[in-house]
Amino acid sequence: MKIQKESFYIFFSLILLLAGTVAYFFDVITDDFVIPATMSILKLRGAPHLYADYFSPDVSFLCFFTIICLIILRITRSIEPIVYVVYSASLFFCFFYFFIAPLESLIVLAAFIVPVFLWHQKRINSLVLTFVALVLIAASWYFLQKPAIFLLMLPMCHLFAIRANNALQSRYSGSEVRILARLSSTQKKKVVAGQSSIAKQDLWDIIGPEIEALAESWDKVKEVSMGIPAETPDDRKLSRRQYGIIGTMVEIQDPKELAATIEAIVKRDPGFSGDKFLDKFRAVFAKVHKACYDHEIDKIQAMVSDALFEQFRCRVEEQKEAGVKFSCPGIAIQYVKIARAASDNCFDELHVHVEGELTETAIDIVTGETLNAENQKQRICEFWSFIRKPSAKTLDKPGLMEGSCPNCGAPILIGQATVCQICSSFIRSGNYDWVLSKITQACEWEYANPRLVPSWDALKNNDTHFSIHQIEDRCAVVFWMIRLAERRRKMEPITRFATAKCCELFKLAMSGVKKFTCYENVSFASTTLKGIVMSEEFERIYLLVVWSGIPVACTAEGRLPQIHRFNKPHRDVFVFFRNPGQKTNDNNTLSSAHCRACGGPMTSSFAINCNYCNALLNDGSEWILEKVLNEQSLEYSALMNQRHSHMQKVV
Repeated sequence: MKIQKESFYIFFSLILLLAGTVAYFFDVITDDFVIPATMSILKLRGAPHLYADYFSPDVSFLCFFTIICLIILRITRSIEPIVYVVYSASLFFCFFYFFIAPLESLIVLAAFIVPVFLWHQKRINSLVLTFVALVLIAASWYFLQKPAIFLLMLPMCHLFAIRANNALQSRYSGSEVRILARLSSTQKKKVVAGQSSIAKQDLWDIIGPEIEALAESWDKVKEVSMGIPAETPDDRKLSRRQYGIIGTMVEIQDPKELAATIEAIVKRDPGFSGDKFLDKFRAVFAKVHKACYDHEIDKIQAMVSDALFEQFRCRVEEQKEAGVKFSCPGIAIQYVKIARAASDNCFDELHVHVEGELTETAIDIVTGETLNAENQKQRICEFWSFIRKPSAKTLDKPGLMEGSCPNCGAPILIGQATVCQICSSFIRSGNYDWVLSKITQACEWEYANPRLVPSWDALKNNDTHFSIHQIEDRCAVVFWMIRLAERRRKMEPITRFATAKCCELFKLAMSGVKKFTCYENVSFASTTLKGIVMSEEFERIYLLVVWSGIPVACTAEGRLPQIHRFNKPHRDVFVFFRNPGQKTNDNNTLSSAHCRACGGPMTSSFAINCNYCNALLNDGSEWILEKVLNEQSLEYSALMNQRHSHMQKVV
C-alpha cells in the first residue's frame, strides 16, 4: 500500500495532538467517566474513589476503549467496527504512553517490539518469543504496576509480526516488494566504508517503508478478520486478460481446440501421448531445478533454449558474486496440465501449466548463515513452453531430456549445446525432439497471436522461417547481456548484439558516472512481440520485456549503504533492427547465443566475430538491438495505437 508523505505527516500531527490532549485531561476522564462507567457495567458498589488505586493509566485506557467498543457493538451489532477500534486504540496508546511517561514508554515499547522483529526475521523461534513476552508482562506488572500494557500493545505487535516476510526469491515478483533478507558477508565487504549517505537521506525514505509495511499488515488483518480484500492499485493485469475467439491474448485454450491440436499431433506422430509427455515434463522439471540450485546448469544446456540458459547462467554468476546460494530441500508439484497446444508449418508448441509449493532459503556461501526465513514455503505457478518441428517424431530412445543426441543417440558433452560432434546435426533445432524454450510466470503469461500484430504476415511472407520463438529467444539473450554489462560496468557483452549507435549510448551511460545503479536478484518474467515496422531501408520489431530486480546504488569503490531494499518490477521495450530481405536460419531458432553460420558457441571474450568461422555477428543480417524504450514513450504509445486500430479492423 502506497502512503503519501504529506498525508502521513498530517495524520501523525493530528494523532500527536489528540494524544497529548487526552493525556493532559486523562485524570479527569478517569475520575469522571471511566471509573463510574466501569463500576456500572460490573455492578460494583461503593464510592468511585475507593477503586481509584486499581485504575493505573494503562488499565484506565483499556477500560475507556472497552466501553467505546461496547457502545459501538450495541449500536451497530457488527464486529467489523470493533476491529478498527482495537487496532486504532493500540496505535493511539503508543502515543498516549509517550506523553504520560516519555522515557519509560520508549524503553517499554522497544522491549516489546524488538523481540517481535527478531522473531519476524527468524533470529529467535516462537518458544523463545513466548518466554520473552511472559517475562515482559510480569516485569511490567511487578515493577511498573501497569498490568495492561501487554494487552494494549498486542494488536500493534501483531501488525509487526504478520508483515509479509519478503525474503529473497529466485522467481519474478509482479509488484514492488520490500526485501527483508540480510546482505551476505560478501555483499557487506563490498559496501563502501565511511559513507554518510544514510544520514543525508530524507526522513520519509527511512520511515516510509516501515509505515507502508504496517499498512500492508492492516490490509491482511481486514482480509482475514472481515473478508475485505486488499486494494490493488495496478489493474493492468486485469484489463489485459481478454477472452473470446478473436483477441490479442487467450489465457486458457478452448478444450475442443486443445483436443483437436493434440489429435493432429498424434495423427502425425502416433507415438505421442499427452500423459507420457507430462510424465517426461515432471522429470525435466526436477532436473532443471536441481541443476539451478546446485549451480550445475551446464548439465541442462542442451535441452533448453539459449535464452533460458543465459537466464540460469547469469543468475548463478550473480549469486556467486554476491556470495549467496539458494537451497531448496523440497518441491511439491500439485497440478500439471497441458494448458495450450499450437501447431503450424514451423513448430509444434506445448505450454504446460504447473502449480506447486517449494521451500526456498537464501544461504551465505562463506558463512553458511541463513539470510532469510528458513523453510519458508512459496507458491509457484508457471508455464513451461516446449517446441519442436512438425516433422519430429516421439523418440523411443534417450533424447535431449536424457542427455543424448536425439538424432544419433551419442552422449551430449558439456558445452556441446548446438551441433552434435558425431552426426553434425543441430540438436536444438527441434527437428528431432522437444526443446524447453521458456519458463513464464503465470501472472505474466499470455498467448499472443502474432498474426494480430500489424505487418506480421508481410514479414513472414518475406522470411518463411521467421518465428516468434526465435525473436523471443534473441530478445531474452540480449536482456541478460545488458544485465551482465551493467554488473561489470563493461559494454563488451552487448557489442555482438547491438548496433554501433546503441553501443555508443550504453558506453556514454557507463562512462564518467560517479554513482550508478545495478540490479541484484534479477528475475525474467516474459517477453512479448508488440509491433513490426517494415520499410525499404530496415525491418524493425518491438518487444515488451517484463522483469524485476533489486536496485543497488554503487560507485567505483563499491556499493553504497542501504537501509531498505526493494524488489522492483520493470517493463522495458526492446527495439530490434535488421537489414531488409534477410532470412532466418531455422536451425538456430533457440540458439541466439551461438553463431548463426556454424552454430559455434560465443566465447567469453565477447568478440564480434565468431571464433570458429570468423562470421561477423552484428552486421545486420540478424536481429540486433537498436534501442531500449520506456513503455510510456511516445514512440511505443503511437505503435500501440496503430495496433489497436489494426485490431478494430480485424474484428
